[in-house]
Amino acid sequence: TKTYTTSLGVLAALAAEIAAEPVLLRELHEMPGALERQLGRGGISDVAHRLADFERLAVLGRGPNYATAFEAALKLKELAGIAAEPASPADFLHGPVAIVNRGVPVLAFAISGPALGTVTEALGAVRLRGGTVVVIGDSATSPDLVVESVPEWLSPLVAVIPAQQLAAELAALHGADVDRPYGLTKVTRTR
Repeated sequence: TKTYTTSLGVLAALAAEIAAEPVLLRELHEMPGALERQLGRGGISDVAHRLADFERLAVLGRGPNYATAFEAALKLKELAGIAAEPASPADFLHGPVAIVNRGVPVLAFAISGPALGTVTEALGAVRLRGGTVVVIGDSATSPDLVVESVPEWLSPLVAVIPAQQLAAELAALHGADVDRPYGLTKVTRTR
């Protein structure tokens, strides 16, 4: 969790410095406030209760939030024991969308910007199949979990927070200890 977030922050800082664009540096300097506001947002418990009985979940993300879908899926697996599969919306529509017919819900990152169109298209296909959809997005996308409105290139920093909180809440609902996740080893030995 910390590794993902700090890695994103370091890459964003490096990109802003290399680009030497004052607007990028200003946007980056505004992120601590956005992160603090994001941590104070609610709604996690309601969404967790909606998803509590599901054992499987698809997680969709595109553009800057493609990696966020992978991080969310990892946390859902590690903490809550949910078989979460990440995908891009385009890949999901080429076959895996069939799992919706088997009752598998979809968690999607829908953030304003160029990547939003394909996410919206995939969610439309899920809804046509009667699937359960949970959206993490900015206020422009009518989400279940709202993220702070920030530039799209920085959106993974705020979008990952509700996903991580959701995984922790689902773990608690399943009776798991988030400080000692089953099967998670903090140190990996190689030979």
